[in-house]
Amino acid sequence: MTKIAIFTIGQGDFKTGFPMGLEIREEGGNPLSEVMGKLPPSSRIPELYQIWQCAFINIKFVTSRMDVPKGTAKVAVPPTKEPLEKCQTSQEELKKSFKDWLNSESRELQKMRETFFTHLPDQFEEIRVFIQTSDPGLKKLPWNEWDIFERYTYAEIALVPPEYSRINLAPDAIAREQVRILAILSTAEDLNLKEEKQKLEGLPHAETFFPNPHEPAEIYDALQHEMGWDILFFAGHSSSSKMGETGEFFIRRDYGLSINSLKISLRKALSRGLQLAIFNSCDGLGLATELAGLNIPQVIVMREPVPGDFAVAFIKKFLQAFSEGKSLYVALKQAKDSLECWEKKYPGVCWLPILCQNPAQPPFTWPKLLKLPETRPVLVSPLLKPTPIWQEVKTLTGHLAGVKSVAVSPDGRMIASGSFDQTIKLWDLHRGELKKTLKGHTATVTSVQFSTEGILASASFFPDGTIKLWEVEGEQNKVELKTTLRGNDWVGLAIWSIAFNPDGKYIASGHNVDSTIKVWDIHREKIIATLQGHVWAVSQVIFHPKDGSIISSIAVLNQLEQI
Repeated sequence: MTKIAIFTIGQGDFKTGFPMGLEIREEGGNPLSEVMGKLPPSSRIPELYQIWQCAFINIKFVTSRMDVPKGTAKVAVPPTKEPLEKCQTSQEELKKSFKDWLNSESRELQKMRETFFTHLPDQFEEIRVFIQTSDPGLKKLPWNEWDIFERYTYAEIALVPPEYSRINLAPDAIAREQVRILAILSTAEDLNLKEEKQKLEGLPHAETFFPNPHEPAEIYDALQHEMGWDILFFAGHSSSSKMGETGEFFIRRDYGLSINSLKISLRKALSRGLQLAIFNSCDGLGLATELAGLNIPQVIVMREPVPGDFAVAFIKKFLQAFSEGKSLYVALKQAKDSLECWEKKYPGVCWLPILCQNPAQPPFTWPKLLKLPETRPVLVSPLLKPTPIWQEVKTLTGHLAGVKSVAVSPDGRMIASGSFDQTIKLWDLHRGELKKTLKGHTATVTSVQFSTEGILASASFFPDGTIKLWEVEGEQNKVELKTTLRGNDWVGLAIWSIAFNPDGKYIASGHNVDSTIKVWDIHREKIIATLQGHVWAVSQVIFHPKDGSIISSIAVLNQLEQI
């Protein structure tokens, strides 16, 4: 299971130090450990960063995504030896001082390191590291150089704002079966965005729209489109204010947009499911800060002026890994790791891409293209009828009305039962005792199912019509409602049956009113496919354990189909 390490850095400065806490938790679970400490003073760090920053910018980029005053000539000259050597030296000095600072002999920091290693022993486990701070200087530091992350193959860092909240989807939000990308490409003469456009157009299971940059109103209209977007992408020039509080991106040399000027349109896009914004442009921390104020789930920006050729190489590597099914964090890390060779040309360039995360939102995942074979009958071999000896072991009572559905947990220790009394009860299978009664549905609980990882799903009939996901910890007798899946129309208010796919990432639901099967992406909390073909209520759905196809049945005609 993915682990999360949260480093919360409080108010302070490099002259007096910063208070810092570490919390480690499992994704969606309770904290495993929490310790408090302090970063010691180090007035040398910001000075060394500024030296490297100046040396990095002084390298003559082949193309740069940094906007410059109108009329300033850009010279496409390869890096000369002297500026390159200065940049290499300043990068090494900054890296060494940064590591020494974080490896201080302070007892508090040593305890923090020990806690980190104790609770994160698996070097091949995915670890999401959150750096939660409002300090602009801390946001720019190369946290990935901290040696405690060196042993972990899949540890990646994200910046987290001090304040955040979850976004609720609007009632008119439309479920999407493909990733929808709104891609804004600058028309600046000094940029060649052909490769980025080709990559966006060739992504699997996605549709990309490019608004006309010469018609700014088209960008506003597109953001507010009723179908919504999953990804907002920009490539071109951008810049941030000195303190990294605001930013601006330029769709034309003479026309820039700020987040504040797009606030209404962005809020509508967010309420309709916008998950990720990517600004493949210079100096984007100001843009990320403003977007965090709107509670956007995820943003990827460059922390400093970025060479244009590196920006192209990075986005191609990232989109390739992400669209192949890698998690957002792993895709980002693999993209940066694969571009290590660029460090010789631009020392420190792999520090630039950074993810900014709203912890209240689950990370966006690229949906896998579902394989839906043609409808064909299933041949069922005759059932052999042995003559076992049956006897009653235990009768479980407690529901106030009839039981509609039952399921056994993967470890065989627990039974879940759904009832007409609108509750779910969890029973200890061996003792025959009631453990918990779960309430939350407002109609008959028509179906209960466990995933292979022990997540309990429950579905209900009209007028509730929701699917609820519960995290069950049998040994600690704890149950937590993780999320509620809800359709966008009244048809979704009549669910007869549900089933998890083998890896627990999708749920299929059989419906009464429109006789359809809907496929839900659990992480995105959306319907990604609606399957039609039946003419009566779908009374039962299951996934084939090997090929992932869906088998469904209707009670009226005793019909069994594989979809």
